[in-house]
Parts: sequence; structure tokens; C-alpha cells
Amino acid sequence: MIQFLSSTVYQQLNHYKNAIKNDVFNDKIKEESYNLHVETSGYEGENDFKLTSTQCRNRQAHLAALALSQESIGQVRLSILCAAAEWYQQLVQSDGLPATWREFIKLFQARFQSSERIEALKIERNRCIQQSDESVADFYQRYKGLALEIDPKISEKPLKRHLLPKLRPDILQLMGGVDADKLTLPDLMRTAAKVELHMLQRKKGAQQRTDELAEFSKAMKSSKNRNNKKSIHIQQKDVQLILNP
Repeated sequence: MIQFLSSTVYQQLNHYKNAIKNDVFNDKIKEESYNLHVETSGYEGENDFKLTSTQCRNRQAHLAALALSQESIGQVRLSILCAAAEWYQQLVQSDGLPATWREFIKLFQARFQSSERIEALKIERNRCIQQSDESVADFYQRYKGLALEIDPKISEKPLKRHLLPKLRPDILQLMGGVDADKLTLPDLMRTAAKVELHMLQRKKGAQQRTDELAEFSKAMKSSKNRNNKKSIHIQQKDVQLILNP
């Protein structure tokens, strides 16, 4: 699970919703079981997504078996790594797509939810800080993607507590008067983005003043040189008058 699915897989997920009939499941797959909310209304079909071999070979038909709501697709797109999309394409190319959704879940969890991988992600999250050339928005999505991959059920409060100190020190300094406890995480990130914009505008203004000062200094120097040349020319004429009265 990382930050996004490839656009191709995302389009297939949307297209796939119309390929299966009502009641694909006798019961809903719970979010607690698979970390995904599955929407089953509006579909008909066999239990447990038992697809025919022809359907299994059809990528779009197979993706319809996921039966994800628009909201769930957005969550998957946000939290699944590029590696997951590549892994799926490898399954397609090797004709290794499972026949049921539950089999697909098992394969996915075996590939992306091992304890070793989670520990590696925790180390990466601990080292994750906003870079000097990284915007608040980009850092927020990067850190949130890591946090969701480690714990898809993480609540806003711990996410906010861990994320805030990872912002750039200069941004945090100007946010010193902000009561983070009274703001939601999105509002807090919007505040940080406003501070970032203010800093950029101030930096741009300072650079503009520096450039103007440099131009003024250059003009003064040029004017001084012209005056010096004029003075030397007058002195030379005076000397000639003295020598040749």
C-alpha cells in the first residue's frame, strides 16, 4: 500500500463496477477483516466472486470483482504503493490472477503486509522529514502515505502528533502561536501552507529589493566613472593651456 495506483488500474476499477451483477457477496466483507470497505449494493452474481476462467483472463472483468465504492477506490488509490500496481500487472502478464476476491486479498497481504516490511516502513517513517525544497502539501501526502501503509486504521490525533514536528523548523517557528489541538489535521496543514506561502513571498520581496539595490549601486558606479572621466578631461585641458598659453 503506498500513495497511489497507476491511472490504468484506477480506470479499470471504475470500469469494472458495471461488469458484475447484484449480490456478489451473501455478506459484506468488513473493513475490519480487509482494511477496505466493500460496497455490494447494485450487483448480482455468484457468491464469493467465483469467476469463470474467461472472466479471470479479462482484467477489467476481474477488477469488477473488487466491487469497490468510489470512496473506497479513492482510499486505495491514496494508500497503495506504485509497487502494488506493478505487482498486479505482473499477475496479469503471468496469467496468475486468482479466481476470487478472497484469494486476491491473501496474495496481496502476503506480498505487502509482512512484519519485516512493516518494520522497514516504520524506520522510513521515523526518518521522514520535510525537505528544504519540498512543499507542505507534498510532505503531508508522503508522510500520510507511509502512516497509512503501516496502520490503515490510524486516527487523526496520533497522525497529527507525529507529523507536526516533522515540518521544517522555520515553518514551525512561525506557527508557534497556533494551537494545534484545536485544529483538525487538514486545517493544520492549510495553516502550515499559508505560513509557507508567506515565507516565499517575503523571500521573493527580499530578493527583489536586493536586485534593485544592486541595480542602483551599478548605476551610481557608472555615473561616478563618467564624472571621473569628465574631471580628468577638464584637468588635461587646463594643463594644456598652462603649457601653451
